[in-house]
Amino acid sequence: MDIREYFRLLRLHWVTLFLLTVFGAASGVALAYAQPPPYEAKSEMIVTASSRGSDLEEDYQGALLAQKRAQAYTPVLTSDAVLNRLIKDLNLPYSPDRLRGEIRAANPAESAAINVAVEDRSPQRAKAIADGLGPALSATINEAESSDSSVRVTTLDPGSAVARQVPRSTAFNAALGGALGLLVGLVWSVLRELSNRRVRDAEDLMRACDVPVLGVVRGRQAIREMASLPGGAPSEVVEGYRLFALNLQSRLPESGDHSYAVASPRGGDGAPCAAVGLAIALAHSGQSVILVDADLTSPSVARLLKLSGPEGLTDVLTGRLPLDSALQEWREGVSLRVLAGPESSPGTAPAPTVLRQNDLIPLCEELEQRADAVIFASPPVLTGADAVLLARVAGQAVIVADQNKTLDHEVRRAVHCLRNIGAPVLGTALFGATHRRDRMGNGAFGQAGYDTRERETPPATPHTARERAPASAPFDPDHKVAAVSGSHFRFDDNMASKVNREAGHGL
Repeated sequence: MDIREYFRLLRLHWVTLFLLTVFGAASGVALAYAQPPPYEAKSEMIVTASSRGSDLEEDYQGALLAQKRAQAYTPVLTSDAVLNRLIKDLNLPYSPDRLRGEIRAANPAESAAINVAVEDRSPQRAKAIADGLGPALSATINEAESSDSSVRVTTLDPGSAVARQVPRSTAFNAALGGALGLLVGLVWSVLRELSNRRVRDAEDLMRACDVPVLGVVRGRQAIREMASLPGGAPSEVVEGYRLFALNLQSRLPESGDHSYAVASPRGGDGAPCAAVGLAIALAHSGQSVILVDADLTSPSVARLLKLSGPEGLTDVLTGRLPLDSALQEWREGVSLRVLAGPESSPGTAPAPTVLRQNDLIPLCEELEQRADAVIFASPPVLTGADAVLLARVAGQAVIVADQNKTLDHEVRRAVHCLRNIGAPVLGTALFGATHRRDRMGNGAFGQAGYDTRERETPPATPHTARERAPASAPFDPDHKVAAVSGSHFRFDDNMASKVNREAGHGL
């Protein structure tokens, strides 16, 4: 992971990292208050060396000897010999190692003094240990050295040690707990980032396959808001779909039929909602648009646009109703007509369960004569053959991924399936964006559509079923650059070959 991916990780998981850091700091403070407060008792010893003469030189030599012995006796104070004697004398419930952790001994520079500090949860025990260290050290030294030694260890003010409560280290515990919480959060975030295959933002969508991201748009509630606005009203929702429409139009061939299928890999609200928002955006731009709800199992376009009436696609395909009678005008003054999904009415034959190419080809040609753009709200690509057939008849497709629901390998498989039958994939779109960074031009694309100067070659005119395309259309390797004003996403040769290999393995 590079530095950009770590920043992205922080952006995606900052709430978890913040909560774990706060929890760790709070746990550290709680632990500090839950334990009994420690007490500290201090004592001081002095090493003396008696001289046999009375002149100054011998006194000086004695003082130097006392300093050296004080320096040598300081580590002896926490030796097993002294501590075992002390444990026996005071009947302490400690081992030598445990007692050693409670004692701090220091010899100030150029002095014969030994300063001792003892820390214990019991104030009485801390005082007893501080008072008993001097006699235990003196007795141990007397046993080890000759009886006529002139060096003595004396405790200053024996029995006067006072145990004082040590202030709780709440700040240290809070800092340590917060650091541990942050570390746990970072580890959790990295593991989740490596294991989570859901599409969360435009960067995930760009990594999933080698087609450009055409738009990042909001959810079902945004479609209702968009449908309630008058034409041309400024809105962040409308701008997102307008940008989607502009990017899509830049991918369409300059000559040929402008019809395409909008499909999701494996169901969800993404495809129908994106198709509806795209149709409204194109209609508001002055184009005449026909929106076809071709999802026979769960039609939802009419419900999203609040249209009523039993007539729909199946009535036209079965010949029960002329096309012009089945098309419904969405709103006065907006050139958007809708061919709704199937609704069985009393006394009519049941709707067909599958679409047939021989029925769709003449329908698509007739729709293209009546509008500038024909949009098919398609069923999912990976759950049946209808979506593949629609994309082949329309000639091109757009894949819509639902944020935090669609998996990256599902996007790759959907693109691979459509390419196998000769239907070019114009691009992808992320549906359900919740963050402002994803919705507007700070993420995968800018606010002025594609920068066509970055494209090496224009997209080729797609082969459709009406033109009797071969079973598989080769992918044009020149289309590796998806450049949009504000940010450019590039696929080099290594990345493109890697994505193609992963798509093959996913199938």
